[in-house]
Amino acid sequence: MDGTLFVIRWIEPFTLNRNWYTINLVDNKTINVTFLDNNSNSDRSLTIHAIAFNASDVISFSQKGKKE
Repeated sequence: MDGTLFVIRWIEPFTLNRNWYTINLVDNKTINVTFLDNNSNSDRSLTIHAIAFNASDVISFSQKGKKE
């Protein structure tokens, strides 16, 4: 499980590349999140906390590991 917390103030389009996922802020309304296949035996998860003005939300993703 990826336990890293990122706090990023996105003002313009931005891409965050990590080992198994990429977060891309396309514009002020669109975020694309892409994942590589999980070929490990462990499950993994990613949580994004989105905050804008007086609104907030939590977006969670999980990906099962490859079970032999």
